[in-house]
Amino acid sequence: PFWLRKGLGRVEYRAAVVVCCRRRLRSTSTRRRGQPWRTDQRRAAPADDRRMAPPPATMSSSPEEVGGGTTSGGLRALVAVTGLSLFNFGYNTASISGALLYIDTENFDCEGEAVCLTGSFAKGCVVSSCLLGGCLGALFAGSLADRWGRRLVLLGNNFFYIVGPIGMALAPGVVFLVAARMVTGIGVGIASALVHVYISEIVPASRRGEHGAILVLLGSGGILVANLVAYALGHQWRFVLGLSCLPAAAQLLI
Repeated sequence: PFWLRKGLGRVEYRAAVVVCCRRRLRSTSTRRRGQPWRTDQRRAAPADDRRMAPPPATMSSSPEEVGGGTTSGGLRALVAVTGLSLFNFGYNTASISGALLYIDTENFDCEGEAVCLTGSFAKGCVVSSCLLGGCLGALFAGSLADRWGRRLVLLGNNFFYIVGPIGMALAPGVVFLVAARMVTGIGVGIASALVHVYISEIVPASRRGEHGAILVLLGSGGILVANLVAYALGHQWRFVLGLSCLPAAAQLLI
């Protein structure tokens, strides 16, 4: 037997095996805790004397600790400025309804105008082009936000909100109007996909319902303002479509 070849007695061999097993078990338990094993390691200190790890950081519910010390008033202002993207969402979606009254031959005599819709197909293209652009914007919004960040993408989105309305206001024909509406729709799609995600990241969990209601109010307010502007300006439909560039410019500057 092994213990006879080593010159050990049966009792000494069994004691050596027990000591070896205990050391191996102790080494395995300490390595799991990330501590290096030392052969001269003494008995572990009591649990009360061990240094306890600090508790994990949790999301603060106070607005002062959100966004690097943003105060409650600053947070509301940030939500309001970000919500201008949803205001443009509602405005550009509804503004075409007021313009159709003066560029459609079924409602108005526009035969001598540069933009005049003489059929249902042209009318459908003008209205649905914004929705088509919105689909494209929403499709690529997530990838752009992951690459460049939601705040930067929302700021860059004002390019579509400025170029599109200006193009609609200066449209020399129906095709140009459709293209400008599609460009504006790209901004609509990006805003609808990213604004709520961005707000949910910067607003404390206890205040998300309040600020979410503000965003919905701004989006619905854009639809209301578009109809009021169309009613007030009447046949000046180019101004109705082009005024939506002002909130986008304000957001970009602020």
